[in-house]
Amino acid sequence: ARDAPLARLKVLQLTTPLAFVPPFVADLNSANAEPRTAIETLYLTVLARRPTPAETDRLLSLVDAKSSPAAQPSPDYGPLFWILINSSEFVVNR
Repeated sequence: ARDAPLARLKVLQLTTPLAFVPPFVADLNSANAEPRTAIETLYLTVLARRPTPAETDRLLSLVDAKSSPAAQPSPDYGPLFWILINSSEFVVNR
């Protein structure tokens, strides 16, 4: 259960590109936001709380791996947004 968000991200990466990302996520992508700041912004906007250090570290390792020069020049935060929107924490609390 602890790695469930990462599993969902892998599934999202294998499917077609997401048709919609909110403007603030597009801004994070286009501004080449620092990953730690972008993750915190996503958590504050979607879940109204800061990520725990463990959540940040887990997502940073994923973003770092995905944004290697061979993969793409900068991370895409759209899939992380959808993971948070589809999390049980968001569904139950919103």
